[in-house]
Amino acid sequence: MLILSFLLAFVTWTAHNLTQDYMVYLQYRVRVTANLEGYAPTAVSEEELVLGGQAAGFYILGHRDGRGKPLEIKADARYFTADPTRPDVFLLDLSQFRDQLDDAVGSSFDVNYIPSTPLSFTFVPQSCKKVPVTSRLSVSCRPQYMETAELQLTPDSVLVYGNTDELEAVSTVATRTLSLSRVDKSLRGYVPLETRRGLRVEPAAVAYYAPVARYVEQRFTVDLSAVNVPSGKQLILLPSKLEVTCRIPFGGELEPLRAPGAFVVDYNDFLLSRSALVGPRPAAAIAPLLYTWSFEPRFVECILSENVSD
Repeated sequence: MLILSFLLAFVTWTAHNLTQDYMVYLQYRVRVTANLEGYAPTAVSEEELVLGGQAAGFYILGHRDGRGKPLEIKADARYFTADPTRPDVFLLDLSQFRDQLDDAVGSSFDVNYIPSTPLSFTFVPQSCKKVPVTSRLSVSCRPQYMETAELQLTPDSVLVYGNTDELEAVSTVATRTLSLSRVDKSLRGYVPLETRRGLRVEPAAVAYYAPVARYVEQRFTVDLSAVNVPSGKQLILLPSKLEVTCRIPFGGELEPLRAPGAFVVDYNDFLLSRSALVGPRPAAAIAPLLYTWSFEPRFVECILSENVSD
């Protein structure tokens, strides 16, 4: 009975002590996930990270002498420094990642000391190839709204990692299929990338931007002007008037579009044409005011002659 009482008291005393907080220094291995070009994505530190702070006795018991799983950290490539004396070894100062370390050790350890001495990580080289990204995003707008420019992907090319033989067959990486409908404002977001099994893409997703705005469509007759015609020459346009259909921003002004010289035929385009037919275009100052434009007829006939008035 005496022994049983002694054991019960010992267990109670031990449990009480293990629930108390103590100032302690604990050692951890660190597994980092990074985006270093030409390397595998993860590596474990060669040295142990020593963290100081207050921890409960139960926590200390389970993590003494470096026990437990490595701490998981994510770090962008810009935080690494290549070791000049050892190939494939990169140095990382983990004092820059306090928030991630706090999450990794858990709430039972209140960290108040993180050394600034960098740890060494050896990353395994891996074959990679840079390829363009193709979009599988489709955007359909509400009536009187339109995409005002092509969909933008950032970045527009990514690195694909894998075996050399498999990489030879990869020429592009596509986004996941995404359909956006009844859109009435510009859209920003991220879309994952898809690739075949056994390959890794870095980054795994790209940002997209679809500029969308409200428009008004207008149709009117314009007088064409010839520009960049050399002195002593005259470029006769047939016809010199035509119908233009254009989309402009909602609330945009029409007067600049109707002004003389707003739509032109460029003499340099005439020189490059294989025939005398040349497509008109908005003048340089007018083009930014338009979303789209089309002409009827699409081409005009150009006749080059001497300018008798010179």
